[in-house]
Amino acid sequence: MGRDRSRKPRAVFHFFNDAKQQNRAFTLREVQHKIRWAESTVETYRGKIWHVFLDSVPDGYIVNDNFNFDEEGYVKYHSQIKDGK
Repeated sequence: MGRDRSRKPRAVFHFFNDAKQQNRAFTLREVQHKIRWAESTVETYRGKIWHVFLDSVPDGYIVNDNFNFDEEGYVKYHSQIKDGK
């Protein structure tokens, strides 16, 4: 995957990693605005990719312990799941 194609998955990795380290809840709208993805993209990824490591809480979502990636590992995971591999 080229660096340009992996820019947004890398950005969302950092978003999730920071949220996990800070034990901070966030909304999907925050992800949408921060990463600059369409609402439909965020909803698709929530159901297809992120459901494994996001837990629903009253304030939105938190990142659970299943998010145990380094940056390269997350980019590879994101690409494989997104592309149905």
